[in-house]
Amino acid sequence: MKRILWMVVLAVWIGTGISSAQEIDRLLAAVNGKVITDLDLKMARTLNAVLDLGRNKPPPSRKEELDQLIDQELIRQEMDNYPVPQAQIDAVVQEKIAYLRDVYAEIGGLPALLGQLGLEAAELTKKIRIIVLNEKFVSLRFGPFVTVSAAEIEEYYRVKYIPDMKKRGFTPHTLAEVSSQIEVLLKEIKKDEAAAQWLDNIRKNSSIELFVDISSPAEKKQP
Repeated sequence: MKRILWMVVLAVWIGTGISSAQEIDRLLAAVNGKVITDLDLKMARTLNAVLDLGRNKPPPSRKEELDQLIDQELIRQEMDNYPVPQAQIDAVVQEKIAYLRDVYAEIGGLPALLGQLGLEAAELTKKIRIIVLNEKFVSLRFGPFVTVSAAEIEEYYRVKYIPDMKKRGFTPHTLAEVSSQIEVLLKEIKKDEAAAQWLDNIRKNSSIELFVDISSPAEKKQP
């Protein structure tokens, strides 16, 4: 685990370099007038690496990273019309920060890691807060309207659960034993699908300007 955590630090150092004072902060996009810059993108990449805890997954493209920032900004703007209870958010944010402190204690502590990456603790807290706010907003906005029928649970059990368990060499539980877990899973899937469709509609009705083509070969060469 310690080796994996140090890989996070090395990967971020090599891949970003966000602290160069001479770097020109280019405009990448504007979302209903709110600009997103190249340094915003690099900052998000660095913070995501810290939060991912060295998970072995392919890095997103710059276009995917920018799309994520655009989506986060659209949700932030929509939350102005749909307030989320702040007390609930604060508690979850502190829990996630405490977890990161415990994990990164293996390589000298979270404050030392942030210092090595040129980050402030407040920047990490802000990033975590955005993630928690987005998750809470989606849950409150779409969760209450999601329903799952007994037929859908049974179909998932038959088509997905049983084959997966057998493929992994396990004996499947009965439908009665796993029905509640499948219901929770299907509700999460439906909630995410509803949120994705809603966000797609918001995108279509928002003013989103792209100032550079970051999928072009020239942009792909950028750090």
